[in-house]
Amino acid sequence: MGFSFLHYLLATVTALHAEKPFDFASTPGKLPKHVRPSEYAIWFKPDLGKLTFAGRETVKLNVEQATRELVLNALDLTITDANIDDKALARTAIKLDAKNELLTITMPDELTPGEHTLALKF
Repeated sequence: MGFSFLHYLLATVTALHAEKPFDFASTPGKLPKHVRPSEYAIWFKPDLGKLTFAGRETVKLNVEQATRELVLNALDLTITDANIDDKALARTAIKLDAKNELLTITMPDELTPGEHTLALKF
């Protein structure tokens, strides 16, 4: 009987101290919160002799408010090709901030709220 009460007490105390549900908007970091990645597909081709790599990445994005900029984390990365929703982006639209390890992509037109797909080659 005491063992069952102990289980009940433990379950009650655990429930009282449960973590808050995940909230993307309250996560730390430098990235804007109005564009959320929902899925990544990444392919790498390492060159072990040169200690470099090439690759490509596709990211599904949930845009919560219209925007012309996407900001991503990036370190030692050179983007060779980029498109959004299968539309090519000019290389001049891609700016790397090496000091802050951020990559900013400026769209020619606003991205509307909803799901979009960003594809990058590096």
